[in-house]
Order: sequence, then structure tokens, then C-alpha cells
Amino acid sequence: MKIRITQDDRQKRIVGEFVDEIFYTNRKRSKHFMRKLQAWGIDAKVFDELKERGLKRVVLKDVESNKKVKAEVQDFEKYGKFLHFKPYRAQIFLNEDYWKEVD
Repeated sequence: MKIRITQDDRQKRIVGEFVDEIFYTNRKRSKHFMRKLQAWGIDAKVFDELKERGLKRVVLKDVESNKKVKAEVQDFEKYGKFLHFKPYRAQIFLNEDYWKEVD
């Protein structure tokens, strides 16, 4: 299932896909990686809604390097940090130490 968000300007945007308890999303490290935290972030509302549907894992592909990493929901819950940078939506960030490379 495609996952869409409605931005503040009312534009709808696809942010990923949810399949078999896994959320797949594409990001650009140069734009979406929080260097201060050394962490990748995902939309907090999407995260919470997918958890209610049985989310177990997030798989993120950096489209600049084609590198894929995965992280478990329990790591987000235990080590994640919620931050909100206006005008963007709130996100939950997880340090890259908790992301494992995917073949």
C-alpha cells in the first residue's frame, strides 16, 4: 500500500510503501539525514499510524548512494527522538548506529 501525506500546502505526496509489516521509503542523504544527531528520520505521524497496523521494520534506501538500511520498530521506540522543524511535519529520528545494511 502506498503511503501518502498531506503537506501544509495541501499537496499530497507519496512517502513510501507499506508491505508485510515493513515500511519502505527512499531518501536523499544530503537532504534528509540529520547530521547533528547522525540519524535518519521518518514522518512521526506515518510511523504511529503504521505501528497501529503492525509495523515491525523500516527499510530506507539512500537514492544518492543506492545503499539500503533497515531498522526495527523497537529501536525507534527505545532510542528514537521526536523533533519538529517548521514548516515540515514532526519526525522521529534514529541514530544510524541502529540501522543495519541490507544486501
